[in-house]
Amino acid sequence: IMADWPLSGLSWSKLMFIESEIVIGTMTTMMKKYQVPCFPVHDAVIVCKKDEELAKNILTKEFEAHANITPRLKLK
Repeated sequence: IMADWPLSGLSWSKLMFIESEIVIGTMTTMMKKYQVPCFPVHDAVIVCKKDEELAKNILTKEFEAHANITPRLKLK
């Protein structure tokens, strides 16, 4: 994948923008639709243990919407 990156048309700044849109979209949905507090940390969100499955589902949907991929997410 990295060898083909120069031909992909994606710059580092475009990837960072997509990532930020995913995290912002996740946080907005969590807060507005579900009234669940969450905090961003790089490419993740911090939520209460009881809300982790909801956060995982929303983050997955945001990845699919903005990046056209289904991520493999880890819960910590």
